[in-house]
This record gives sequence, C-alpha cells and structure tokens, in this order.
Amino acid sequence: MEDHSPSSPKRSRLSAEGGLEDWMRGRGVWWDDKLVALSRDPSQVVHGLGVVSLAKIKRGTTLFRIPRKACFGAASRADEEQANAEQVDSQAKHALLLLNEATKGEESEW
Repeated sequence: MEDHSPSSPKRSRLSAEGGLEDWMRGRGVWWDDKLVALSRDPSQVVHGLGVVSLAKIKRGTTLFRIPRKACFGAASRADEEQANAEQVDSQAKHALLLLNEATKGEESEW
C-alpha cells in the first residue's frame, strides 16, 4: 500500500505549488487536509495536478468549501440570470475576462 501521509515524498502539499495554498486560503477556500491533498504523482493522477484522498471518506462528508469570490469569472446570481436572458456565450465571457486580467500583469489578483 502506498504511503500518502503528510511526510510522504509522493504527497505534494498545496504550499509547494507556488503559493497556491496561501492564494486559495486567502480567498476563503477551505478543504479538509486530513482527508484530501493535491498531488502531481503520476501514480495518483492522470496528468498535472489532481486531488487525492488520504483516508476513507464517508458519504456526505464535506471535503471543500469554495466561496464564489474564489472562482474566476464568478458572477452574482443576478448577473447569471441576466447573462442567461441575453444568451451570453460563457466561453467568450471568460476569454474577455482572461484578456482583461492579462493586461493588468502583476496587478491582477488572479
């Protein structure tokens, strides 16, 4: 059985991901770090970065809480309803948001 303990070299801590943990927590994201962790280990994830379980998880257990303010391009409910009424293309909307953030350079919070 593979070792997924906090001291295991195969377990990639969020803090080791270029400040991703601090960035996420600073935006109110919460996760149960006794039950889940990020990993780049190819024996655990198909490609890139993935979330892996560290223990057996009971049905109904909350693993993450991600507030709307932590989601890129998240709109208020009213904005979503207006966009749906206007049939705005969500891919185009996000492309414009990304371009806008790119123009901000280091000033962008994203």
